[in-house]
Amino acid sequence: MSIKVFELNDTEWYAGESLEACIDYYFKEVLGEEDTPEAREDYLDEPCEVSEEAMNRMQFHDLDGGDETVRSFREQLDLLIAGGQEFPMMFATTEY
Repeated sequence: MSIKVFELNDTEWYAGESLEACIDYYFKEVLGEEDTPEAREDYLDEPCEVSEEAMNRMQFHDLDGGDETVRSFREQLDLLIAGGQEFPMMFATTEY
């Protein structure tokens, strides 16, 4: 299984096997809405896979446990995979 990170809009990234799986999860589990052309226009902003260069450059700020730990997106994804995380899932957001 190859897990990748996908940017769905300016504020949210999801991890899963495919962009389609992440979009399905986003609409069904997160928004509770049907995936329609109108909903895609409202909630998605040219969704795409995060490049390997960006995975190594972008920073994930882990706020759990009281102290802030900063890792690359690649390091965070590798930790989740090693920990047996189920995918697809919300990977990161700027909204919290």
